[in-house]
Amino acid sequence: MVLPFIGASIATGIGTLAGLSLGPYIYNTLIKPTSYRLLREEVDSDHKVPAPDQNLLVKTQYRDALPLLEPWVLDPDYDRVSMLNRLTATIWPTMTKAIMDLIIQGDVYNSVLYPQLKAQVFDKYPFVEDIFLGANSLRHGKVDTKHNPFLTDKLFSVGSVAPRLGGVRVVPTADDEVLLETSLIWGSEAKLDVHVVLRFGRLRLIVPLQLANISFKADIRVMLRPLVEKFPCLGGVSVSLLRVPVVDFSLSLIKGVDLMALPFIPQILQAALKVVLEPVTIPLLNKPLVPGLGMVLPNAMNFAIMNKFGLPDPPVGALKVTITSLENVRGGDDMYCKLEVRKGRFKQTRTVFNTRSPTFNEEFALIVDSFENDALHIYVYEDDVGWNDTLLSELVLPFGEVVGTKTDPATGKEVSDFQKADFLNAENGKTMRMELRKAHKKGLKGSASRTASSRSFAASKSSAAPGGGSPGPGAALGPSTPSPSKTSSLISRLFSRSKKAKKADTAAAAAAAVSGVSDGDGPAGGRAAVGGGGLTTSPSMGRGGMVSFGEDVRERDKDVIGVINFKVEFVRFNKPEYDDVVQEKAEKDKARNPYLSMFPGPPGRTLALLDGGGGGGTSSKLSYGVLTVQLIRCIDLAPEGAKDLATYVRMIVCNEEKDEVQTSSTILNETSPRWGDKFDFVLIPCASELHIHVHNKPGVLSNLMGSLLRKKTEDKDPVMGKVLINVEDVARNGRIKEVWSLEDAERGYIELNLTWQTCHLSKDQQRR
Repeated sequence: MVLPFIGASIATGIGTLAGLSLGPYIYNTLIKPTSYRLLREEVDSDHKVPAPDQNLLVKTQYRDALPLLEPWVLDPDYDRVSMLNRLTATIWPTMTKAIMDLIIQGDVYNSVLYPQLKAQVFDKYPFVEDIFLGANSLRHGKVDTKHNPFLTDKLFSVGSVAPRLGGVRVVPTADDEVLLETSLIWGSEAKLDVHVVLRFGRLRLIVPLQLANISFKADIRVMLRPLVEKFPCLGGVSVSLLRVPVVDFSLSLIKGVDLMALPFIPQILQAALKVVLEPVTIPLLNKPLVPGLGMVLPNAMNFAIMNKFGLPDPPVGALKVTITSLENVRGGDDMYCKLEVRKGRFKQTRTVFNTRSPTFNEEFALIVDSFENDALHIYVYEDDVGWNDTLLSELVLPFGEVVGTKTDPATGKEVSDFQKADFLNAENGKTMRMELRKAHKKGLKGSASRTASSRSFAASKSSAAPGGGSPGPGAALGPSTPSPSKTSSLISRLFSRSKKAKKADTAAAAAAAVSGVSDGDGPAGGRAAVGGGGLTTSPSMGRGGMVSFGEDVRERDKDVIGVINFKVEFVRFNKPEYDDVVQEKAEKDKARNPYLSMFPGPPGRTLALLDGGGGGGTSSKLSYGVLTVQLIRCIDLAPEGAKDLATYVRMIVCNEEKDEVQTSSTILNETSPRWGDKFDFVLIPCASELHIHVHNKPGVLSNLMGSLLRKKTEDKDPVMGKVLINVEDVARNGRIKEVWSLEDAERGYIELNLTWQTCHLSKDQQRR
């Protein structure tokens, strides 16, 4: 009974050995690897290759090569990239030496490759003595071939034929990304000899492998996203395969015996690539049958170029700022204020004419991305004749300061200890009364430029009245009764914009400075509390007991031009309250539908949006958020060559609570003007409406006269077209980038990029 099994085993071994020895020689003539000579450009001018006969069927040899052709041959949307291919072919002969230097002798080998080989191969498997690439050892580097005669004729060369790109197609999308498709083709003459040396006691076994004649074609889709406004402008790269690559090569274990020429071996290799690159998912479990890379669409591999793919952290909250009034401002009588937290995203009050103590009582909401990097900037402008308004003062209110270092409990590293400003934690906000310093052409004068932020931070502590109350006695900067306004005539507004400071203003400033002097412990110990900004100066006692202020105080009195009263309230964004509930439901939905995860929702959608409910989701009419409008351009507003164009856009958000208006800059004499600016509408209800009005100012002369007589007259300028957009549609999609046709207009389009970000507010904050 045992002899038949022994005979069968011997026969199977002899048959297998004979098949491996004779099979490749027999099947090599029947199953030939596809020749890539037909795919090279030089073959086009080679007269030895016969051209296809006209009016006859294409030869089988050519039809077999058709799937391996470059995409531009079959698809006219692909552009040829001959220049890049010629460049690659020029530098390719030096690639073999560069690759060997990188792998065997370079820093990559010392820092990356060898430590991994030592830990994963040489230490785990002691019987693996060495691995040779050509005549180079991965363990010892370059070795002497005299002591290793089997390495004499071994090569590790990528050949003389360079890989090439089979054309490039760029696909336009509505998102901030670049999507391109290409094919990587390589019909090589590479010869890669790899030897593995195994030692079992005194027995030494050498396993020779030779990989040669690699034929490769992969159709690749590359997505560069997101595009950000910081260098290098590319947040990350997403790479995926349009289909499983076509791979063919010769693999020799024994010299002259090609294992890939055996029957079914190429088919098994292609099936293995399909399982690895296009994993088969087990139904209901949503798990791959075999763990693999999963690079075939819709799967992809993502690589970050910038930290966190260049995307900023979510905002920490919003800052509500109420500009109450200005008092006794020297240098202007037609003033308005501009507020800024995000760079370039301004909010502006109306202009109050003919008074040096204007009252505004206007509230604005500004988004805060980071306490450490952001600060509130308040600019006071004089509304001049024409277009260039005069900057009178700039106030910087930081959200905190660095007071030292501390140890991070999570990482154990030393990090900066950032102390937040007290007004961020005030329940009902705080009222500020702060001094305004004169703005110079080259920034704040002297030391004021270096310490503006610290002064404002100290001022926010000393001059803030909690709960919206009135400032304390130490915050008095001057007479609280505003001076009577003086109506300026048209002649003075035209030719006498610069006004001299009145003697009453000087006397009031001096009285305020003197009233702030407090007795010290001695002649040199007196302190002068100057203004509500929390600034102190040390005067000295002169002859006769008179207080002699130093140069800093005199310069300070010269720079202080007035007082501003405003209120700040910070609204913190909470963590989404629906995370646990909706994530649990999403997992159940994925279990029911395993292909749901393969088709994610558009960017900007939250789980609450996909689920259709949940607290804080935009499905509720009372949901609040930030609508960011990027005004890209207007298209074909007037016939080509039209003159006297001065185009600007007004954006109006209307809801039941209030209407908010923002206006773009004016572009002259452009039939298709382009802006690219962004505007934020903060804490607006989801059920709002966005009205876009494209205006055209009158001619140059009329525009100048209008600036002189009417000042701000956007509502009187003719409308070239308008668009109505429901904010709820933007909130439902998260992001809309589209070109709208202008309504009530004969022609013209406008291109906008709208983004919605839900502000997760508590119920108390929403009622407030």
